Amino acid sequence: GNRAGNGNAVARAYVVGTARTNPNSNVITGTFLLNNRYALILFDTGVDRSFASTVLSSLIDIIPTTLDHGYDVELADGRIIWEITKLKKRVKKLERRNKVRVLKLRRLQRVGTSQRVETSDETIMDN
Repeated sequence: GNRAGNGNAVARAYVVGTARTNPNSNVITGTFLLNNRYALILFDTGVDRSFASTVLSSLIDIIPTTLDHGYDVELADGRIIWEITKLKKRVKKLERRNKVRVLKLRRLQRVGTSQRVETSDETIMDN
């Protein structure tokens, strides 16, 4: 079934290397020049969506967009993953943690500046 709830969209992820591949896939590969950078591209004629590495997008000056939902992705060896959704949850968790840290730092800065007292050798403190 489609756990991501995205209808009938099909997507596959391929990794160039020594991983097992599906010999029945309709994949075309080639090296293309994109924004003065060479990139090995794998085209799959049987998919509805395509994904690019964030490393590639930064090299060719394209800002990646976040997804509003996850996709089930079929890897070259036939395994189905939904890592996009998992990564999105991890990013949100890290953002919440960083927000808490920023708020704590701001609180410390406010307290730190308001608690500064100029002292001199003549100051006597009573209990």
